[in-house]
Amino acid sequence: MRESGLNIARYFFLILFLAFFAGNTFFDHSHLYHGNIIVHSHPFKKGQDGNPVHSHSDSAYQLIYLLNHSLAGIVLSCTLATGVFFLLKEIAPVAATRFHTGTDQASILLRGPPSWLSN
Repeated sequence: MRESGLNIARYFFLILFLAFFAGNTFFDHSHLYHGNIIVHSHPFKKGQDGNPVHSHSDSAYQLIYLLNHSLAGIVLSCTLATGVFFLLKEIAPVAATRFHTGTDQASILLRGPPSWLSN
């Protein structure tokens, strides 16, 4: 049950990241708003000059800004959490086992004790 939940989460976050990446890559455009250039991304219809044939209200510009930045933060947080989870699940137990059993130190102890100790 737990393994199936992890597989679902892995695919969900992969699809979320790919959708976010594709949206920002393929639908990026800008608007001039009160002397500021606002760059954001969403599907839009291009005019004959290649510029978007739409505009946004003041609240829409703020909402687009907040959504883009909060989604970027969520994706980054989930990616980092997945990396930390992998590190703790896969690498830490192996390192702890080697530390406690001394398998990393076995190559150092290849010679016998000094002759004065064996008398």
